[in-house]
Amino acid sequence: MSESKVNGLTKEEVLHFGREGYAGPFTLCSPEEMAVIRERVEREVLSTQSPHQVHQYKDRFLDTRVTYDLCSHPAIRATIASVSGPDLLLFASTFFVKEPGFPPFPYHCDGPYWPLVPLVGVTAWIAIDDATHENGCVSLLPGSHRKLVPHQSFGHTPWSTLKRKMGIKELRGRRAKPRHLNGFEPVHMTIKAGQFFVFAEQTVHMAGANRTEHRRTGLAVRVTVPFVRIRHDEIFPGHQAVMINGEDRFGWNRTTSPPPE
Repeated sequence: MSESKVNGLTKEEVLHFGREGYAGPFTLCSPEEMAVIRERVEREVLSTQSPHQVHQYKDRFLDTRVTYDLCSHPAIRATIASVSGPDLLLFASTFFVKEPGFPPFPYHCDGPYWPLVPLVGVTAWIAIDDATHENGCVSLLPGSHRKLVPHQSFGHTPWSTLKRKMGIKELRGRRAKPRHLNGFEPVHMTIKAGQFFVFAEQTVHMAGANRTEHRRTGLAVRVTVPFVRIRHDEIFPGHQAVMINGEDRFGWNRTTSPPPE
């Protein structure tokens, strides 16, 4: 059973993150509490349009309180602060809604997705629904963040169509070259609704196909630190980040306040 991380990671867990490129799973809330949150997510986020020039599943921490509260939950902040330091900038989020029959997404790392200089960031992946082998859980390659893994275009796939609908640039339709993944053994993150795990920006991972009759939703929370420069307009025009922990000692990035409660 996973444990709550409102007090941050232990020394052993921090060392594991540095060695393997991920940590978890941990508990954010109970499945019963997540069931209530899920209803709000479906009503307030997935069924509404973003006020920004971006797909409705992306960056809703800027305009919906339920998304912001998930992204800035004390367990999320404490866990990421344990490996990144106390000053944290929330710069992106994505609800990954995997409908029945949706195909797998190939192995990749998130680096090419992030307009950050330097490339420093951590993802927290929160299960809105149970994530299982059958519905397409995330699989990580421990230790892959310590190797530069080349990527290549994976051409036209069902994901290509989804990416165009979501406004994701072609740069991001890339997969890790398979021959560079030899020797890595995957860890399958089968977790309950209300649990989460964290991984580094260069950790190679994939998500399986949804072979069930129900959709699987997860929320990816993207966090960086204030000394990193965010190329905001490459995310969308007028993009801003939110300081969720500590303070901004640099002032290089555009920031805004959380959405109202």
